Amino acid sequence: MENNSQDSNTPPEDNKTKSTNHLALWMSIGTAVGISIGVVMDNIALGVGIGIAIGVAIGAAFQSKNKI
Repeated sequence: MENNSQDSNTPPEDNKTKSTNHLALWMSIGTAVGISIGVVMDNIALGVGIGIAIGVAIGAAFQSKNKI
């Protein structure tokens, strides 16, 4: 009987590197920063909108950079 280090229920490892969804990552970071900005400005809704816009812009820039 072979002694496999992997459990029979776990899939084998791929040689592919794991991809990061930069858009989702930066949207969440932007939302957190936007909420902080909104609290300071005493207008949380505006801060969230600003944060999401900034997060989408940064995330899209990183995502297009990785496609090249």
